[in-house]
Amino acid sequence: MIVHASEAFEVIWIGWVVSWVAASLWSGRTEKRAATRETWIYRIVIFAGAILIAPWTAQVLGERPTWQVGYYGAYGFVGVMLMGLALTWWARIHLGGLWSSAITRKEKHRAHSPGPVGESACRGALSID
Repeated sequence: MIVHASEAFEVIWIGWVVSWVAASLWSGRTEKRAATRETWIYRIVIFAGAILIAPWTAQVLGERPTWQVGYYGAYGFVGVMLMGLALTWWARIHLGGLWSSAITRKEKHRAHSPGPVGESACRGALSID
């Protein structure tokens, strides 16, 4: 059975979304949230991106591919996508119960500095104190 790259993209994305939503059950209890306006701004942007990346959007708009990447290029992009999604899962597992889909403070919050980026990269300008 030959799996086309476009089918691989779809299956991988659907599997990732399902697993990501299911994993939200292990997130810790939220103590404090950022203002609702800021949260909805970035969620709208993410939602718009999800619509634009969907395969049916190009069909509805009557768009054709800008360039052809070929058979091996398409599977190369599948590999790049898999590496990116693996990175998201690594980060989520590394953060454990501190992970959140929004700007929040979780129960038992701490500066989470171990990892390859070190302490300086994980302390940003965002604060919800």
